[in-house]
Amino acid sequence: MKGINKILILVFVAIVNLSLWAQQLPQFTQYMYNTISINPAYAGSRETLSIVGLHRNQWAGFPWAPTTQTLSIHSPLRNEKIGLGLSLINDELGFENHFYMYGDFSYTIKLNEISKLHYYHFKIPLF
Repeated sequence: MKGINKILILVFVAIVNLSLWAQQLPQFTQYMYNTISINPAYAGSRETLSIVGLHRNQWAGFPWAPTTQTLSIHSPLRNEKIGLGLSLINDELGFENHFYMYGDFSYTIKLNEISKLHYYHFKIPLF
């Protein structure tokens, strides 16, 4: 009987811990416009300065509805193999409000006349 009580206590503690970590990372629905926030290797791939701002409001009209704003800037350097980017993300979900700031670095390898491989070395959380 003591073994069953210990198992029940462990299951209860596990369920309580799961509910404490129920919040999630920002969700992105517009992948074709929000490429740098999802894939940092995209930095500099458009071969010009690119600035994208998005606002996502899920469940509009409900109190504490999730909202996410992103601002992304990326561009290749003079050496067109290197791309740099900056992403600002503001995510509000219920009572929680998170602000993220990332710096992106990518390196492009030309495979042939048509294909390029974009490789990112690191995504730096600045904030």
